[in-house]
Amino acid sequence: MSYEVPKRACNFRSTRLVFTPQKIKKVYTWQNYLFGVIFILMGMIPAACGFREAAPQKYMLIIVGCLFVVAGIAALIYKLTRKCAEIDLEEKAFYPEGKGKDPLNVERVPLPELEKLHIQSREIKGKDSNYMCYTLYLVFRNRGEYILLDHGDLKGFLEDAEKLSKVLGKELPEHSLREEKKKRDCEGGGFLLVFGLVWFLFSSIMGFQAGKQFLQKGEYAPLLFLLPFMLIGIFLTGYGIKLLRDKKKYNEGKK
Repeated sequence: MSYEVPKRACNFRSTRLVFTPQKIKKVYTWQNYLFGVIFILMGMIPAACGFREAAPQKYMLIIVGCLFVVAGIAALIYKLTRKCAEIDLEEKAFYPEGKGKDPLNVERVPLPELEKLHIQSREIKGKDSNYMCYTLYLVFRNRGEYILLDHGDLKGFLEDAEKLSKVLGKELPEHSLREEKKKRDCEGGGFLLVFGLVWFLFSSIMGFQAGKQFLQKGEYAPLLFLLPFMLIGIFLTGYGIKLLRDKKKYNEGKK
């Protein structure tokens, strides 16, 4: 059986599943709304600067800023008002485009017709680099398949897929994604360890200078400002060590 392949996909967790006793609903994650917020902020800065500039630069900055703000607001409105797929556990029905205010005028698929869950992975070619994307299908008798999830966050994808499998009582296919997740969970330890050490070293040098300033002049603000950065360096270093240990255990388990 051939499955529909989405044309577009995100390399982050663009959507997730929210589980309640009554329903399972697909919702957008905060990362999706972040793009709209960034556009608004990007527009507010030149618009604010425009009021301080002389004409004609003033009007150009204000116009460009307003365009960015409008684009950001439009993106937020689109995400907030768009209906997402929903599974009503009480009605035992699947609504591919959401239930909406009038359930009688939207597509409704009886949940007992659900045959299986299917997972498919594919490589997306980007401009700078490639990334993997993962798709979860609901396959119904005489109805075909419906895409429920499609993004590039493997950990979040498997969390939602495995929980959905338990709630609906449908087993996930034996897929290499579980093994891939285990491998990914322990990657990047070496880089994180080096990055954490450099971060801690740099912040410690700055903290040492701030400490001298505190002892000589009694100014404690720079020291308090740099202390969180030092703690972040310690955390990154420790987490890098943990990942290296996990990778060692993973490699030993495969032998």
